[in-house]
Amino acid sequence: MLTPAQATQALIDAVIAEGLPSGTTNSLLDSLRKAYSLLTNTKSGDDLKACRHLEAFEAQVSLSLRKGRLTADQAAMFTTAADDIEIALGCP
Repeated sequence: MLTPAQATQALIDAVIAEGLPSGTTNSLLDSLRKAYSLLTNTKSGDDLKACRHLEAFEAQVSLSLRKGRLTADQAAMFTTAADDIEIALGCP
């Protein structure tokens, strides 16, 4: 069982592994790295703040799909992983 931080790192690794163009990769990683930072700091209560960055990641995935920068399979994989993290965190 992965922690939300570990799952977020795994999602970061999955985005990188896709070998997408650098602009697409950087756009997707921006929100994920912010979420990861919140999940790995020692401030209590910051885990739920990661939710908004995971939501921003999902919005970026959707935009990238619409613009043809991601395939439907890639978008589904990324969105499912982000949803799983949000559920584990108890995101609203």
